[in-house]
Amino acid sequence: MDIIVTIPRTRQAEVEAEEAEVARRLAAGEKGLANFWCTRVWPRKLEAGDRVYFLWDCAVRAWHEVTGFDEGLSCDLTGNSFRGCCIVMKPEIHELSPVRIMPPFRGFRYTERLN
Repeated sequence: MDIIVTIPRTRQAEVEAEEAEVARRLAAGEKGLANFWCTRVWPRKLEAGDRVYFLWDCAVRAWHEVTGFDEGLSCDLTGNSFRGCCIVMKPEIHELSPVRIMPPFRGFRYTERLN
């Protein structure tokens, strides 16, 4: 089952910069890249092949496909380390059209597949 997470306004610029850098590296042909998002609680119903949808500016706007999970990772772009449930995702970002209007929230919410 897919989940929705909110990108906090305080992290939005950082996340956008990371996405742009990953896109640049993918375009240059770099292999072995992955994105990840960490949560305090393990989303037990989320599996490889499911989607993580991202909400910012009061709308669900994009998603990544889940490839696996880890208990802690470090970002090679920012050097930040994370603990907890790290959801590992394919680096390709998919824009959602039309966007889904939704108020922001903490944590994650389960959702059916959004088209």
